[in-house]
Amino acid sequence: MAKSPDQNALPVSIPQPAGGIARYNAVDEGAMLAPGQAVARAGATMEEFGNNFHLRLKHEQEKADTLRAEEAFTKLRQKQLDLTTGEGGFVNQKGANAVTKPILKDYTGQFDMAVQQAGADLQTDEQRALFTRRANVASLEFKGDILKHVVSQGSVYGKEVYDGIVNLETRNATARWDNPEAIAISLGRIGAAVKQRAESEGWPKQYADAMVLQDASKIHEAVISQALATGDYKYAQAWYKQNVDQIDRTTAVALDKAVRDGTQKQLAAGYNNAYLAVRDDAKGLAELEKAVVKDPALDETR
Repeated sequence: MAKSPDQNALPVSIPQPAGGIARYNAVDEGAMLAPGQAVARAGATMEEFGNNFHLRLKHEQEKADTLRAEEAFTKLRQKQLDLTTGEGGFVNQKGANAVTKPILKDYTGQFDMAVQQAGADLQTDEQRALFTRRANVASLEFKGDILKHVVSQGSVYGKEVYDGIVNLETRNATARWDNPEAIAISLGRIGAAVKQRAESEGWPKQYADAMVLQDASKIHEAVISQALATGDYKYAQAWYKQNVDQIDRTTAVALDKAVRDGTQKQLAAGYNNAYLAVRDDAKGLAELEKAVVKDPALDETR
């Protein structure tokens, strides 16, 4: 009788169902790699991390540098504003002070000192470079504002000087009205002053001529008015006729009336005195009447 085979000697074979579900062994994928591959992947991951870290660090440093430069520049801008419109700012230098004082040199020096103070606490070259670029732009702006102010105040100062000349020479004409040589000097000074202003401010010739006429009229008006005030109507009339072309129309009309009225007063006063001298003399009165009627200078009212 044949013996049954020993079960322990038989190979074990576990049949698998044909349509069964494949099982997944949840083992770390890296563990399935060869050791060299795992190391290479880990190195790549660390390198990527390192690159990202350095980029982020660089970005944050750039932000910090920019913020520090902007903070320093804000301090400088505040000082720039103080030096411009503050209590001691250059815009408060008016007229002669703005032109005759070295405000460009003085205020530029103060601005440069402010640049040093504002950037003193910057810690890196990049911060200092960012701040310096901003400060250079502000410096150009500041100097431009000073120059613009000096130019505008130069016009103001020029007018102050010119007005002073006109006022002084008008007073001179009033005091020395009967001295033609002195009046000629006054008119010459006014003409030269107008020419200087016209050249410095770019006046067209027509405007410069109008200014000469306007201010020369003040001199002639002073002479004629003073002559009339002192009773020298003939001098006033002669001066008016000789210089009427140097007097503006409005002033000329007023002076013409004043000269005519003054002349009539003088003529009337003379005839009144003559009347008092011959009022008891019929023949003298008759002759005086003829003289009055025939006098072409005496108007009908007088």
